[in-house]
Amino acid sequence: MLVGAALGAARENVERGGKMEEPLQNSGVFPPMMIDMIAIGDEAGALDTMLLKVADIYDSDVDSDLKGLTSLIEPALIVVLGCIVITIALGVLLPYFRMATLPMAE
Repeated sequence: MLVGAALGAARENVERGGKMEEPLQNSGVFPPMMIDMIAIGDEAGALDTMLLKVADIYDSDVDSDLKGLTSLIEPALIVVLGCIVITIALGVLLPYFRMATLPMAE
């Protein structure tokens, strides 16, 4: 919702002959690097190329963040599954151990 409102303000500003980056910067939604790259692309007349570069940069950032998150979750998941397996194994084996300690009926 915030992004849509910021892009709508940028569109209105461009229609009035203003710069695209001014409303984006005032919105506080977009990171400064992205706004700077949009400004450079707008001035150079290569906004489409610059937006594709921004998309590639943020795509690689998301990929690296997901890899880091996966590397944190994986050990925790192994420990949880290990605890589940131990609980099931103890649930099956403890009755046999208990039967071995009972006195024999004659």
